[in-house]
Amino acid sequence: MSALVLLILSGIWTYSHYPNNESVFAKESKKEYSNEVLIENTNNLTKKIKSELEKQDFTITFIGIHLQNEEINIRVNGTQQYLKSIEKDIEKIVYELAQKTIFKEYSIGVYKEIIVPNDSIKSTLEINQLLNKINTTVQKKLEIKGYTTVINILTKKQSKKLIIEIYTSIQKDNLTDINIGKEIETETRESLVEIIPTSTTENQTLEINIYNINQEKIN
Repeated sequence: MSALVLLILSGIWTYSHYPNNESVFAKESKKEYSNEVLIENTNNLTKKIKSELEKQDFTITFIGIHLQNEEINIRVNGTQQYLKSIEKDIEKIVYELAQKTIFKEYSIGVYKEIIVPNDSIKSTLEINQLLNKINTTVQKKLEIKGYTTVINILTKKQSKKLIIEIYTSIQKDNLTDINIGKEIETETRESLVEIIPTSTTENQTLEINIYNINQEKIN
């Protein structure tokens, strides 16, 4: 399967947004679910979607369930023509998987991932290979260091900036959690020293953002 922009062939792809320490309503029958139940359900469904889309060899860069927007979000790496050629198939697969879950009434959005390449990296293949290597390396490094709160990594290559966004299941934004966020940032930077070519970082900015469960930046 082609390189993915976030966790490649490992980890859980969730990108959920809901209030901290509060119960939230999933759309199905307007039932109220605890954060724990929502996290478990989003993790289970995104893992199933990931598995099924991998079987079709689609170049997927992101899978997320947005509770606030009541949408299952899929991002595709490729041309607009490629997106149109697989959009209906993806929607069908996701729809069928969601039918026996609390997200069965959620809308399904399939979008084109936008990646702006640097002049020093010419081909899309080279960009994807680099992003794939970055994600795999960061994921392994954080797993070895015991950071089990990491649930999603999204890497974006822009003209003069490489952005790594790490989403976690950290619940709060107190001093302890802020310190954890800074530790994750430090470990991420150290893991990239040997794999990012000089041509990628020269005259560019490496930006690493760590987010808690509410998508609030904590580093």
